[in-house]
Amino acid sequence: MMRAFVIISLSLILLACHGSTKRPAQREETRSADNQIYLDEDMALEEGREIASREGRKSITREQAIAAVASHTGASSGVKVVPVICEEVRLWRIIYEEMGLEYVIDKNSGLVLSERKLPLEVISGNSTAATPQTARTSSRKDAIGIARQDFGALLKEYRDSPSHLEEYTPFACELKRAWRVVFEYRQQPGQKFLELPNTNPPLYVIDKETGRIVNREPPVRVSKAD
Repeated sequence: MMRAFVIISLSLILLACHGSTKRPAQREETRSADNQIYLDEDMALEEGREIASREGRKSITREQAIAAVASHTGASSGVKVVPVICEEVRLWRIIYEEMGLEYVIDKNSGLVLSERKLPLEVISGNSTAATPQTARTSSRKDAIGIARQDFGALLKEYRDSPSHLEEYTPFACELKRAWRVVFEYRQQPGQKFLELPNTNPPLYVIDKETGRIVNREPPVRVSKAD
């Protein structure tokens, strides 16, 4: 059922993307509040493009990433349902929030690397806990701060230096009720693409209302009682 929903929506999304390359209005509205975060993301993307150009690598476009998902799901035609589309240095991330489906596409090869289900239904179930007087929406900066703090603790847990956190650029995808925060290893000017370390930084889903980490991959460890 979920795959069918994606199949009937991708065709018109492709047409819509050809007509506009602007950022979503909601993202523009919140940009001023988190300007430094956007600056960090934009700088990382620009650095990545410069390095890729020097190495002779070409990246697929936003439209090509959507087409890759369409091919992956076997989409042909249907109604328009616009996903959240996030750009990272080496990946495109396409999220259908209604179903919690996320597709990750490699920018260089155009291959769909993964398809996963995000646990967004957990957030909707807890959204009535706060009253209008106490409800608070976590900002992009808040979400990245929460994820960075947890990532730093994870590095300590694995007896790794917390300073390694600076080797990663955080990217935050804004959903209606959550933030999808991911980290990408930052390729340095002297590093070649084929020599990049095989890293596996954590991926986060953070409740906008409470700031709670709803999901982390790898999962949060639970201590067992003695």
